[in-house]
Amino acid sequence: MKIREINAMRGPNFWSIRRHKLIVMVLDLEEMEELPTNKIDGFADRIREMFPSMYSHR
Repeated sequence: MKIREINAMRGPNFWSIRRHKLIVMVLDLEEMEELPTNKIDGFADRIREMFPSMYSHR
């Protein structure tokens, strides 16, 4: 998996009108592109490890 793009959004945007500071990330899943994420071993755990604040802001 590779991070292809990261953008910091300020103000209302395509993804959210309530959150005016937002980070948008585009991932390339490479050879795992056709697999649902629940079929990729450890996917959710690795994402949570890499981006812990993503879960604490909910």
